[in-house]
Amino acid sequence: MISTGQNFVCVEGVPIATVSDTCLCSGVPTTSDSIASGSSIAEINGKKVARTGDSCSHGGRLVQGVPWITFE
Repeated sequence: MISTGQNFVCVEGVPIATVSDTCLCSGVPTTSDSIASGSSIAEINGKKVARTGDSCSHGGRLVQGVPWITFE
């Protein structure tokens, strides 16, 4: 789950997440993490757009997203 995002750009009412935004890991215990990787071509405010499957700083991957939006 994304904790922070780019509030001025939303998809389906949800702020788009970018590299360095905060997310919550679903492991036990639930911990806070930051997004480490994103799109090589799509940026918002100079930050790479995060996608489902991108990595987090603690080694996990983003599992939540909007399935009909894809960026390389």
